[in-house]
Amino acid sequence: MDALKLIPQLYYDLIARVLPGAMMLILLAASTDLTRGKLASDFWGSLIVVQGSALSLGFGFIAAAYLAGQIISPISDFIEDNVVKRLFPVHFQVLKISLLNKSAYPPDMRKMWLQGLGIEKEEDVSQITPLQYERMVYVWYDWLRINFPDVGANAVKIRAECRMHSQNAVVCAITLMVHLWWGCTQQGQIKYELIGIAAIAGFLSLWACARTYRIFQLAVIQPFCAVKMGK
Repeated sequence: MDALKLIPQLYYDLIARVLPGAMMLILLAASTDLTRGKLASDFWGSLIVVQGSALSLGFGFIAAAYLAGQIISPISDFIEDNVVKRLFPVHFQVLKISLLNKSAYPPDMRKMWLQGLGIEKEEDVSQITPLQYERMVYVWYDWLRINFPDVGANAVKIRAECRMHSQNAVVCAITLMVHLWWGCTQQGQIKYELIGIAAIAGFLSLWACARTYRIFQLAVIQPFCAVKMGK
């Protein structure tokens, strides 16, 4: 595999999987009486040799963080589709708004968009569904990744950041639920400052997800149109 195509996938895993997973493990430890040191060492159970190696513990924590990130990934999909889009709908309609605003882009570019969406007449623009707009952006996204890996890599990075924010929102929600459960059923002490921080961080993560998705759409639409118009 070409290096330019491999590297974006690696940092997608790092940004969108490992970082939220690590955040979840640390916050879960903070929401219970499990210390971060025990979180790393107890993960390996009775493997004393591994417990004595900082490098092995580090790799083990990264592996656990990656697995945690994969586990919460489907939940973040649901959050993006059913929560973030409803809270911040305008941030997900960059292509639609650009197409409806006839003075925003040259006529030739608008014509190219309409052709890609399967629309022949300007009057039929209102018939385009949100799913069609979304699919068109991802078709252009894949086209850039295949034909212009350096440009596509930037879009991959921004998409990874968007996914990181949605997964961070999931982590904050899980932290709230686990901490309340721990405090109510395990005779633990409820930390109201932790609840407040998790709630605020969760909402900010939702907003950051929507904002980053808007930037992602622009990072796909504008380079794609620039390439097509330059031919």
